[in-house]
Amino acid sequence: MLLFQNSIRSFTFIIFFFLLYSVNLFAQQPAKKITADPLFFIDGKELLKSEMANINPDDIAMVTVLKEHTFKEYGEKGKNGVVLIETKVYARKRFQQYLSTKSAKYKSLLGDNSDDQNIQYILNEKVLNKNYEGDLASIDDSTFISITVISAEDLKAYKVTGKQYGLLIKTKVEKAKVEKTKVKAEAVEQVVQQSKFEPELLILSVGKVSFDPSARKSIEEKNKQLKQEFSKGEQMDLSNVEQENNRLMMQSAVTYAENVNFFNQISMLSQNYLSYRFIERFPNTLILLKDKIAENGLTDLAKIAREENMPYVLNFPSAHISKERGGFVLQLKVQLYEAESNSLILDQAYNGDQTNQGFEFACDGSIQCTINNALSDALTDVIRQIALNNKTLQAEGVLAKKRFDLIKTEIFLKNNDLSFIKSVISQSDKSINLNDLYQGFYSDDKSKFIGFFFRNVDKQQLKDLSESKNDHNVQILSGASLNDKNVLDVPQSCAYIVKGLSSNGKWYYQKDKVTYFEAENEDEGKLEYLNNLQKWDYFKKKLIVVDPGFWEGKLFEKIEDKRKDPNWEKYQEMWESNEREDRDYIGMYKIVADQMKEEKKLAERVLMDSIAIHVFKPFYDAAIKSGQYQISGYNPVLKDNLFIYNTDKSMIINPIEITDGKGQISLRYFVFLRSSGEVHEWNYFPAFKMKKRSIENGIMKNLATITKWDYSYDTLDDEQFWSNYVLLKENGVFKYLK
Repeated sequence: MLLFQNSIRSFTFIIFFFLLYSVNLFAQQPAKKITADPLFFIDGKELLKSEMANINPDDIAMVTVLKEHTFKEYGEKGKNGVVLIETKVYARKRFQQYLSTKSAKYKSLLGDNSDDQNIQYILNEKVLNKNYEGDLASIDDSTFISITVISAEDLKAYKVTGKQYGLLIKTKVEKAKVEKTKVKAEAVEQVVQQSKFEPELLILSVGKVSFDPSARKSIEEKNKQLKQEFSKGEQMDLSNVEQENNRLMMQSAVTYAENVNFFNQISMLSQNYLSYRFIERFPNTLILLKDKIAENGLTDLAKIAREENMPYVLNFPSAHISKERGGFVLQLKVQLYEAESNSLILDQAYNGDQTNQGFEFACDGSIQCTINNALSDALTDVIRQIALNNKTLQAEGVLAKKRFDLIKTEIFLKNNDLSFIKSVISQSDKSINLNDLYQGFYSDDKSKFIGFFFRNVDKQQLKDLSESKNDHNVQILSGASLNDKNVLDVPQSCAYIVKGLSSNGKWYYQKDKVTYFEAENEDEGKLEYLNNLQKWDYFKKKLIVVDPGFWEGKLFEKIEDKRKDPNWEKYQEMWESNEREDRDYIGMYKIVADQMKEEKKLAERVLMDSIAIHVFKPFYDAAIKSGQYQISGYNPVLKDNLFIYNTDKSMIINPIEITDGKGQISLRYFVFLRSSGEVHEWNYFPAFKMKKRSIENGIMKNLATITKWDYSYDTLDDEQFWSNYVLLKENGVFKYLK
């Protein structure tokens, strides 16, 4: 179960138009930090910032950013800059009006309705097909040269058909401007090619440090502890670290740790956490440590950024530990410098007390907690600021918004036939409520489906949900903080999918992606959950087109042969258990394999229960009654009987706790040979006499000396084990079986 606290909901959707045109463009101003919002106009009318989200970027023809000298024209509100936005509709009216003054024939072709559907615009010999409204609206008397109306026959020379007229427009092209743009484009391209990493951040040491005298002892004890920990650390071999960014970050941390102390561990912890968070999204993240301080603020930060060739620098100008009634509190000043705008995009103080908040910034309640708690808020803001200014995320945000609009207008409201999905899902499956099904999709050949389910549930606590065990891998998204009294309350909107496929004439289905989250109402909740299609690769990469590969993607994975993976030897120990479990199912869809595994386990459980009842229990009871085998009582080692057997189940070992006549409990092994129907005691190992709690571990210790086995193994298929240690015969009789 995954629990996320203080989540930023719908984050991808807020990185939209305002960020693209306001934050990004104004960040290009070299030495002035914009601390207030610019003034926005759309089609000549003032626009509130809150209304920006209502604008569709596809409707925009041109954006003009006025950075300076706007005060006189726009008054006090324009002192922070002005953004002039023109829609395509507005731009079209402007260029039609202007060009009509330059050509009477063009004006007559437009007519009273300004209809130019039959006119092909050609600007400086370039045929304009889409998104050209801004180019034509930019023409004025300083650039205009001429207009010529041509016929449909003449348009064939431009490979244009379907239009009755063409409008040839010639304008002046400023050579210097073109060359400047070209140079700038080449420079940007060169920078992109040279940069291997994204994002890149340099973290500096804490500048001015101070503390209340009462904190001295705690800080000195922490310094002593840190010194001991790092002095004992082994020399790291970084030669085997394959990725360059990881190697550079680790080397940076090793060098920085040579002078670690209570305060500069702030920088080390920041690198650790930020790299962990960013690498989830950007595998080429580069976050380095530098034992430098920026004494002169912005001037030093700019210099360091240039010298280290870093677009971002994280600085801690000061840190002070004060004594308050509840304990110690850290006041930490945090600055995030951005080289592109030569400004501080984060400049704020954060406080951290000694409370153990748990989760990612857990601590032991000592003075160390003050650092952890201050960083928990500060680094969240650092991540947010870098994300807001990241070009990749900005583009993804715009794409995500377009996809969301498509899901909302075309997919969510579409009435698909859900009767087939309901016919596949068993009515006896109590974990799925068919009344909750609200949307579904099918592959082209109707061999696969995915159904979306939603319901509002009664209020419950995390403990109740955990104990119900109705679903596996439940995800909970909550806006509650750890300080809320209802922090363990589970949100009351529950959604999940059921995915299914047909294989060899049989349908297999699986409940998946169970999520509890907060939704304003049922429709909003259904739409929000349906939007998960984006992260489940429903669309083609970087496009708004449905990807046919969706039906072979994340939700319909197949079992791969891990032994053929190039990293098998490197990760064999980690993968071995899963690989062994999947070996008989390679190439199958995971949905099919999972169900077959469950059916196999159920069949095995039925068989083993039958053997326990009809073979081993009568055997032990008879031994007690007859006095054979020195058995006066017995108990399973585990809650249920433990059986160790090979794949064909011809030999079954039952380790069991046996109590003898003296009350001594020992671990002994009995083997059922199905071919003969006989039970033997396996005495390869001497009786394991220990306290009851230790017997379970004794089984693994014993078997580890002659074979490879632990409780994760479904079967023990080591032929040498069975032939040499269980069934070995001497002079025609079993050596280790009574």
